[in-house]
Amino acid sequence: MSKKNKIKDPIDHYFRSNSIQVINIFESKINNDVVIKVKVDERYVKYINRWKINSLDDQKIRTKRISVIHEFAYFSFAVSKKDIEKVYEELKLFVIYQNTNHSLETQIITNYTNLATKKINKYGNISVFPDENIQALLGNVRILKFGLSKDSSDYFIKVNLNKNIVAQIINWKLVSNNDSLEDVLLVTRKMVTVGNQVQITLSFPVTKIIKTTQYWKLRLITQNESGQESVTIITQSNLITKLKLLPDGYRYAVSDHNHVMYPTILSNMDFAIQTRITTLYEMSKYVKKAWLTYFSIIIFLPFIRLLNIWVFYEKNANSAHENAWITFKKMRKLYPNRRIYYIINSEAKKSINLNNDNIVLLGTWKYYVILYLAKVLLSSETRYHVLGDAQFHRSMLSNKLSKKVHVFLQHGMNGIKKVPMFHYGHGQIDFLIAASNWEKDVITHKWHYPEKQVFVTGLPRWDDLNIQNLEKGVITFMPTWQSNLADLSHKSFERTSFFKSYSGLFLDENFINVVQNDNLEVNIVMHPKFEQYKALFQKFKFLNIHVSADLNYLLSRSEILITDYSSVAWDALYLNRKVVFFQPEIRQEEDNMSIFNEIGTVATDKNDLISAIIKKRNVNFENYDAFFEPKTDYNTVRVINTLVENEKLFKLHFFTYLHRKLIKRLKK
Repeated sequence: MSKKNKIKDPIDHYFRSNSIQVINIFESKINNDVVIKVKVDERYVKYINRWKINSLDDQKIRTKRISVIHEFAYFSFAVSKKDIEKVYEELKLFVIYQNTNHSLETQIITNYTNLATKKINKYGNISVFPDENIQALLGNVRILKFGLSKDSSDYFIKVNLNKNIVAQIINWKLVSNNDSLEDVLLVTRKMVTVGNQVQITLSFPVTKIIKTTQYWKLRLITQNESGQESVTIITQSNLITKLKLLPDGYRYAVSDHNHVMYPTILSNMDFAIQTRITTLYEMSKYVKKAWLTYFSIIIFLPFIRLLNIWVFYEKNANSAHENAWITFKKMRKLYPNRRIYYIINSEAKKSINLNNDNIVLLGTWKYYVILYLAKVLLSSETRYHVLGDAQFHRSMLSNKLSKKVHVFLQHGMNGIKKVPMFHYGHGQIDFLIAASNWEKDVITHKWHYPEKQVFVTGLPRWDDLNIQNLEKGVITFMPTWQSNLADLSHKSFERTSFFKSYSGLFLDENFINVVQNDNLEVNIVMHPKFEQYKALFQKFKFLNIHVSADLNYLLSRSEILITDYSSVAWDALYLNRKVVFFQPEIRQEEDNMSIFNEIGTVATDKNDLISAIIKKRNVNFENYDAFFEPKTDYNTVRVINTLVENEKLFKLHFFTYLHRKLIKRLKK
């Protein structure tokens, strides 16, 4: 842990001290590439493993060493313009290097004035390869209107911009962040000039995108007099549009069987078109039930504070094994007379065989009554999971939920993955527990929560971990879910770098020899969203595949946990198990990327991983208790007692959380 304050390794010191310089970025006219040139001290070139740009696949980055001049080596990276357009964030350059201890480290390169192929202007719209003159003309571009065309089945978007930009426009498109989905070309239906502004009405067939599950954004491509193209993602809308779409734009939805499409304002106030599959509990019969319940109990709403009802639930209200369920069970025993309830759907209740008077089934009359009258929501997910689907923000009920107090009981210990939606100011969380003093420091300094809103209690699910259950030779893989893998066909999934990395490992002769010679038990725990691809992993005969598994039992048995960026690594370390991070695709998951090497071994390819497994099996277990102080065996009781002691802090909100964000934005 001392690495954070003092870097002793001279190789680490060089790479972390901003000594590498980005000296030039330009657009190649020959092959439509973006070229980045970098200057590196020649003495440290031999330690470089590879370079990364955001989350782009390695094969999309063409790297070459140009020359050595006065003890400096110069590198050049070429990336196709089309690939960079798919990165909807500021571009970041990373170097992966090997330090004195032969461990791979990842460092972001910050020594440049501006990675100028991409920038966000003062109005919030994102531009790629910006031409300064065109940027000045674009100015305050705003989305004004949207809706279904009256004379056709097309959907329209009306945009306001400077009229002098019209001559430079090449086309408008809708784009998603999924490479497998084609961009949708928009048709210009109408242009009306108002002073020095022009209002352009664009349209597209609803059928082009409604069967997808994505957020779609508006992209404008322009060209200056010298032929250079500029790409701008239009994300900003006027105040009237924001007010129409807050807290949710579902009332403007277009449906097609079990699919739905509607405009929405994202949590960062960006405009987007959302497409997804409709959920069970947004069917008309449930929406009507929610409204009827509201009118029936409206006279009791002023007594919410007095009733002091607490509601527990987990992901999409379809499970009972996480921190929320463990806390609820214990609290029922400690405080049997308090009004506390657990929300779950009927299918999950039957499969788990739950029997408790305070279990409330999703979609029942009692469910709606309890939710309207509840004061505090306690969960291991965001507040809207109590609706049965986190995507579903519809009806009066969702508005009321956003005004209630939300206590985040954590899904796992943080400090590995970036989770901006949980940060202070996002509006999702009011209070949260921290697993340790170390994690509280992360939450207060990186997530920016006031200390009084963070309670150090430990995680309830740690009470179910059993350090004595260790079985030598048990190895468990737990890869995290990646949104770019959603809704792919089996053939498309097999072509992804994710599947290629794991199939390449499981088919590798050296890996198979290690498994057979050491008689290893190899498990893989798949995220529920991976279940549709389960059959593709079944061809690896020695692999035990788990989707809905008793994770605590499996972790307790495992000698080694192998994950990429999952917080489950902390659970393994809590048990003093060994951890390997298999990261063939480098992502900037944490501001301090060295955390991975502090708590485990990083492997970036199958050969590294095989070596790491052999090495880990031949070393003693390491103690990481410093990350978990104060460590006890009674985490659940600590959580309950802390919440009860601080419940006077739990105050209801007057506005919905998106309205609160809009008010804050307007004040600025």
